[in-house]
Amino acid sequence: MADQNEDGTNSIASGLQPGPGEHLRSTGPQTAGTSSNTNNNIGSQSSTAGSSSNMGTSGMAAKASEFAKESGARIADEAKQYASDIANLAKEKSRSAFQQQKDAAVGQVDSVAQALRSTADRLQGDGQGVGRYINMAADQLESFGQRVRQKDLDT
Repeated sequence: MADQNEDGTNSIASGLQPGPGEHLRSTGPQTAGTSSNTNNNIGSQSSTAGSSSNMGTSGMAAKASEFAKESGARIADEAKQYASDIANLAKEKSRSAFQQQKDAAVGQVDSVAQALRSTADRLQGDGQGVGRYINMAADQLESFGQRVRQKDLDT
């Protein structure tokens, strides 16, 4: 083959770049009037190196873009988790406050019902028929207190 030297390696006269493990060799004497294949190859190597550098830069840009996307996704996930944690904490505090207020209200209702029963007992002892109605009101308050006691924030 005309493009290979006697040892099977590519010659620089063919215009091809030497492959890995190949050496630049001159295929014969050059005259001053002919262009230098070595110079052409060096120019090719420079442009190849330049395009490799450009590909390296675009490769780095692609990696930076991918890193930014991954970082953005990770930050978004962390923000969602943080918001969820805050929402759960607020929900738990709301439940706790609701429970405390509910217990206080039921305690007040029970106190009023107990006061009504005491009053009804005294009035019935005096022979007045109004005590029976006050006892019925106390029963209704106790029933209401029981229903409130069974409620939670979801029901």
